[in-house]
Amino acid sequence: MRIAAQSGKIIIVGSSPGKVEISVYDELQLKELTIVGAHQPKAPLVAHPYFAWTQGRNRLAFLDLLRDGLVRVDHLVTHRVAPHEAPRVYEMIRERGANWLGIVFTW
Repeated sequence: MRIAAQSGKIIIVGSSPGKVEISVYDELQLKELTIVGAHQPKAPLVAHPYFAWTQGRNRLAFLDLLRDGLVRVDHLVTHRVAPHEAPRVYEMIRERGANWLGIVFTW
């Protein structure tokens, strides 16, 4: 909220766990911010004249952004491993959860 522009919009995407304490006046009202929660399962499966963005359309739009290089996700993959390494990887996750972010199995 500190880096949001005056009258900016904060979009919280996904399933963020936990609680956050904010100063309603200093952090929200003085900057006239808007906070919006977005959660994929709330998007409809079938388009409606007033809401054309379905779950499928959202996914395709995201894949288009990936294809066009407008969204990066390579920094989210911390490990690439062969399937036979799965037991070792799951042990690593169990023992040292903070040492990984995204794991891709290369088939």
